[in-house]
Amino acid sequence: MRKLVVGSVVVAVGIACFASAAWAGRPSFDSSPKSGPAGTVIHASGTQCTDVAGQGVTVALGFDDSTVTSVDTKTVAGGSWSVDLTVPAGTKLGDYEVAAFCNAENNQFTYNANAFTVTAAPATTTTTTTTTVAVQQATTTTTIPPAPVAPAAEPVVAQPTMTG
Repeated sequence: MRKLVVGSVVVAVGIACFASAAWAGRPSFDSSPKSGPAGTVIHASGTQCTDVAGQGVTVALGFDDSTVTSVDTKTVAGGSWSVDLTVPAGTKLGDYEVAAFCNAENNQFTYNANAFTVTAAPATTTTTTTTTVAVQQATTTTTIPPAPVAPAAEPVVAQPTMTG
C-alpha cells in the first residue's frame, strides 16, 4: 500500500511527533467507490473537522507522498463536509490512498486514509450482426377484361315550343 501525506510541512511535522497510538484515534471519513478506472468519480464525506462552517478540507488521491489530484471544500455547520474527486485520465493502475486533511483554524489534522485501486478500463465489446436476405424474383401476369361499353343513347331532338 502506498501512503499519501496531505497537509502543510508544519502540520506534517506536528503529526509525526505523535505516538503510533495517536493515529488510531484520528477520525475516519467515507469514500466510495473503492476501485475504478481513470475517470471514476470518488465521493468523499466526513465529520468532526470543526464546529465552524466554512473551514477548509482538502481531499487528495495519491501515493508515496505524491498527490495525483486533490480538491478543496468547506465545512458546513457542525463540521461535516462532502466533495467529489475525479481520478485523472492517464493515472497508472495500482493501489492509492484517498486522504483528507482538516485545515480548520482551531483544528488541523489528517483523517485516516482510505484505500483506492485504479483498475483497467472495461474492455469495449463490438458486436457485428450480418443478415443475409435472399430475394426471389416473381413474375405475375394479370389479364384485365375490357371495360363494358354502354349502348349508344338515342338522340334527343328538341321540339320548338310555340306560343300564341
